[in-house]
Amino acid sequence: MEIPENATLADKVRILQEYRKSMEQQAETPDELTPFQKDMIKRFSFHPAKDEQTKEAHEKIRNECLKLTSYINKLVPDGREKALALTHLEEVMM
Repeated sequence: MEIPENATLADKVRILQEYRKSMEQQAETPDELTPFQKDMIKRFSFHPAKDEQTKEAHEKIRNECLKLTSYINKLVPDGREKALALTHLEEVMM
């Protein structure tokens, strides 16, 4: 997949959507997928909790992350650092 440097945001979104669609279509024949494609499909697909205990743990983590957003919002001025902090917190959340 190649994204031209001069591509507009809309073009980039379209290219990425087409790429993901092609990977999903290839997922019907998993033996033909490259290790990279298998990894990306796994990473960017929804993974439900395997059991109730794991589901509860995920909910607790999400709740604690939500509490942290309140502290960040109160203590950190608006700007890049605040946006990055919230983004990284979202990544931590799972």
